Amino acid sequence: MLMKRPSNWSPVIPFIALLVTGCTPAEDPQVTKYRNNLLLREEPAGSVTIESARSEINSKTNVVLTGRIGTRELSQWWIDGSASFYVSEGMPDSHYNVGPDHDPSTCPFCRHKWKLHDSMAIVHLVDKSGERISIPATDLLDVEKDDIVVATGTASLDESGFLVIESTGLFVR
Repeated sequence: MLMKRPSNWSPVIPFIALLVTGCTPAEDPQVTKYRNNLLLREEPAGSVTIESARSEINSKTNVVLTGRIGTRELSQWWIDGSASFYVSEGMPDSHYNVGPDHDPSTCPFCRHKWKLHDSMAIVHLVDKSGERISIPATDLLDVEKDDIVVATGTASLDESGFLVIESTGLFVR
């Protein structure tokens, strides 16, 4: 009886299989579902600055807001434990973004005109029923500080005077 000699490829086959299938864990289906429902494929028209949105609010107002992720005042752009984050003025013609060396906290005009709540907004990503998503924004979104986003949703002012967007759609530039 003839015995088959083991193949020289035997130890290599599991390694090749690992390369083909990958070794990264599968993405959470909940994250994928929310991301697919929230991220917009096209940039919505008619976006406004934080300043404009604040001036147009009566109680709850639909808005399309352009913002720059993060603020100069806070080192962390996301809010722990939720799909929420801070944005600052993202429109190039905003006085807040006059130039890279411009610091609103030391500018006499800005210090007189701008208050912290004037120059930033809080974006809470919400599901189709309007409930805030509890997945951290850092897990849900592929964004970094200073990225420009366009959020669609309902705007209001909170008790501290900050603009709050309950966002049902987000476009990342």
